Amino acid sequence: MAGNLNWLQATASAPDAPAKAWAWQQLTEQSGRSNYELNALASGFWHASDQDILRPYVARYFLDVPALSGRVGQDALARVATLAFPASVVEASTADQSAAALERRDLTASVRRAIVDSDSHLREALASRVAFG
Repeated sequence: MAGNLNWLQATASAPDAPAKAWAWQQLTEQSGRSNYELNALASGFWHASDQDILRPYVARYFLDVPALSGRVGQDALARVATLAFPASVVEASTADQSAAALERRDLTASVRRAIVDSDSHLREALASRVAFG
């Protein structure tokens, strides 16, 4: 099992568009993945030096991850939502999309909490970049 989880995380971490498309599909669609597998995919996903590969998935996070609530338990979803948050895309547009998501009324408590906590870290990173470059 450990080997499979490491493989999923490593594959999701590959810094190219096909790997990201595959990993996102595995993470967000009805793939029959276990909670551990979803965590591995989410943990590896946001690794890429080319932010252009990652940017399209920022908006998708705020749509696709909350939609998992119909098939993933709330405790597991809280972990996935935290791990899958686009924290490595430290840009004002990410913060704007996060703020807009928090205005939604349809977020489950677990997803809302994950976004609130992750948004706080994102805003700290943005403030740090402004202060220190």
